[in-house]
Amino acid sequence: YSLLEAAPLNDVKTYDFKAPFKDYNNKIVLSINNVPSAKVVEFTSNFKPKTGWGSCFGTRADLVNFETTQLSNGEYLTKLSLKDSEGSLDLTQTCDIMGTDSGNALVLPGVVVPIVSSVKVDGKDLEIERPCADNVCENPTPGYTNAAYYAQWAVWGRKYNPYDFKYDKLNTIIYAFIGFDKNTGNIKTLDASADSWGLSASARAVKKYPYLKSFLSFGGWTNNGVTTAPMFEQLASNQQSMENFAKQSVELMRKLGFNGIDIDWEWWSDYGDDVAPAKKMLAFFKVLRAELDKASKADGKKYYLAIAVNGARSRIEAMENPNNPNSVADFWKQTGKLMDEINIMNYDYQGGWGTGAPAWFQASAAFPNINFSPEVANSIGKTGGWSVQGSVDAYIKAGVPAKKLIVGLPLYARSMTVASDTDGGLLQTITAPGFGDYEAGVFDYKCLINPVNDPVNGCGTAKPISGLSDLVYYDISSNVDIFNKYGKVAMQPWAYSPSTKTFVTFDDVWSVNEKTKYAKSKNLGGTMFWQADGDSTDTNKSLINAVAKVYASDTINVSVSDVTENSASISWNKPELDGSIKYRVLLNGETIAENITSQSYVLTNLDKGTRYTIEVIASTSNASREDSITFETIGADDQNNDQNNDQNNNAGSTGNWNAEAVYNKGDKVIVNGVTYEAQWWTQGNNPADGGAWKKPFVSGEAWSQGQALLAVK
Repeated sequence: YSLLEAAPLNDVKTYDFKAPFKDYNNKIVLSINNVPSAKVVEFTSNFKPKTGWGSCFGTRADLVNFETTQLSNGEYLTKLSLKDSEGSLDLTQTCDIMGTDSGNALVLPGVVVPIVSSVKVDGKDLEIERPCADNVCENPTPGYTNAAYYAQWAVWGRKYNPYDFKYDKLNTIIYAFIGFDKNTGNIKTLDASADSWGLSASARAVKKYPYLKSFLSFGGWTNNGVTTAPMFEQLASNQQSMENFAKQSVELMRKLGFNGIDIDWEWWSDYGDDVAPAKKMLAFFKVLRAELDKASKADGKKYYLAIAVNGARSRIEAMENPNNPNSVADFWKQTGKLMDEINIMNYDYQGGWGTGAPAWFQASAAFPNINFSPEVANSIGKTGGWSVQGSVDAYIKAGVPAKKLIVGLPLYARSMTVASDTDGGLLQTITAPGFGDYEAGVFDYKCLINPVNDPVNGCGTAKPISGLSDLVYYDISSNVDIFNKYGKVAMQPWAYSPSTKTFVTFDDVWSVNEKTKYAKSKNLGGTMFWQADGDSTDTNKSLINAVAKVYASDTINVSVSDVTENSASISWNKPELDGSIKYRVLLNGETIAENITSQSYVLTNLDKGTRYTIEVIASTSNASREDSITFETIGADDQNNDQNNDQNNNAGSTGNWNAEAVYNKGDKVIVNGVTYEAQWWTQGNNPADGGAWKKPFVSGEAWSQGQALLAVK
């Protein structure tokens, strides 16, 4: 498995494919797990394989039959078998495959993204290999967005392997950035090689992690050195260009298997708050929403629209400023209805560009109750609401639903050379940008944690290392009195380098934990990181890991497995609560066990073909968490349900899920014994993948079976 991620974590028969990182030959490696040999391997792909190249399942490829036909949907079906019909393919080996007719794999000019859609071995379908127990990967932060931007340029100097994105901790990837022509709306690559690797890894991940929200992002601060704000304004000035952009971006999204479009219009009021182009922006967003909804209806899938927004109150208010002839009175209320997520860039509030101003935090959560002078209050952003709390309050006041707001978290530090070491440089006059790595005044969080010249695990160059060697920290455990005065409310540690006279502002595990707790307390949608490659590779110091842990701490996440006619296995997560945790288990509303300390059980002596609801309540002396799931034991009629569903494509009543059926809000289906309920119109979406489906909670039903036998697993 050297070319793939790792040996499978289970014995499920699966397949995997990979376009090896930085392989310039448009090659993929196909592997089969837990099937030693076969006569025939079939796979569908978005490209036509080249015959007679390399090795394939233990045999020279020129000795393997490649029988390829093109399907009506444009994909290719390829059958592999030995030319010597007496032998078998050795599936303990991989198969190197080259593409000749790229077909739909050519997703952008110069960008080839090979995707294997399905695999059969001797006529039997295989699942794609997922690095999770029993080949089932579950959302690591259910109920919340835990997102990170993947920056395609990180493959170069930062040597970031796109296959290293933390899909087991994050449930949303935002791929940055895809380019566009401001005059025509045509989309394009900004770096063909980087996109070929990054998009290949991301498209594969979409298949492996069914809970993943995956956005193609357009915009950013610059595209190859060109500021994007005027580009977007030019694009949004022409209806035909907007519609062309929407069609092409959604088409690319569908080709890759992604499910969202993200717009980073930075910044809409760069030329003055009194001329911010609110009317053009709103028109652009409406065109995108319409195109996504059209595709959603055609594909039976939920497609998402997101934007990245500024965290300064003046930028927010500019869109509705009555003195702005381009304003829209209820811009944010309308935008909130169009968007699924609004990512607030709660960072870069201060930096080395602020020469002459007092040094302050680059990602403040709030401002301490200190009577700053008007000049200082204005310089550090207190007057303008430059903080997480200030931006969240402003967007909610403007009409954006709280649940759609995502708090931004930086995976990098900013540094400023200051005139004095008082209070570790905080509030001291900035004289210049401080030391940096890839640019002055900024370096990755992992460089702060591990100041060695190692782009993967530490610093990309030796430039910041000398300044990092003598840092004096101000945080929850060092210089606590000064930290409590300024940093505790701001949720920001800081550090000072005496040798370089540099003030360093950053987030650590404590601060991202506090900001995430704040997001939860305000019922916000979640959090977002810029950018994934900056995180520490130390598991205990990883900020992505820390945030995922905060979200998981409140989630019991009851699951059911091994459902038979008369039994089922129940398990759940341990919530992070202070004190000793005891569990109470209810079946159809009736308590069947209490004061339990284990987290997994087996129910036996159940009735076949019967629906049950299991509820688990975790309690300590002063807190509790609960979750529930509904499932149905296997019954004699289960095998007939699929036939009945095939004859009736309009669902409505509970039965086994049918991929061809149309389901409306409120319809219930069964997958692997678990009942799911449709939240909106859907077709073809597997309920186990989430999306349009939720696990309904049913309480108070009579349980006629009597006392079940509950055994510790």
